[in-house]
Amino acid sequence: MVPIVNVDMIAVIVAAIAAFIVGMIWYSPMLFGKKWMKIMGVTEKDMGKNKDKMMGIMLSSLVVSGVTAYVFAHILAFSQASTITDAVQGSVWVWLGFVATTLYMGVLYEKKSMDWYILSAGHYLFAIIAMGIVLVSL
Repeated sequence: MVPIVNVDMIAVIVAAIAAFIVGMIWYSPMLFGKKWMKIMGVTEKDMGKNKDKMMGIMLSSLVVSGVTAYVFAHILAFSQASTITDAVQGSVWVWLGFVATTLYMGVLYEKKSMDWYILSAGHYLFAIIAMGIVLVSL
C-alpha cells in the first residue's frame, strides 16, 4: 500500500510561482522570446492582438504550474528527496522521462521543429529544477 504523503501547499504555491517566473524570463526578449516568435512564425503585431487574452493565458499557465508542482511534490516525497542535490537529480529524471520524451512526440508527429523542441524542453528543464529546489527547501 502506498503511504499517504502530506504536501506543503505553501511550498507548492511558491514552486508554481518559481516555474512561472522561469517561463517569463525564458520567453522574454532578454533571452529567447524573439527566437520563440521566429520559430512560431509570430510577429510583434500578432502578440499585440492577444493582449486582452494574455491575463487569462498567464493565469492558466500558473494553474498548470501549480498542478505540476503538486504532483512533483508527491514524487519528491515518495523518493524521500530532502536536499537540493536530490531535488535537481529528481528534476532531471522527471524532465527526461516525462517532459523531454513527450515534447519530442511533437517533433515526430506534429512536425514541430528541433529548434522548437530544444527551446521548449530547455524551458521545462529549468522550470522543473526550480520547482524541485523550492519543494525541498521550504
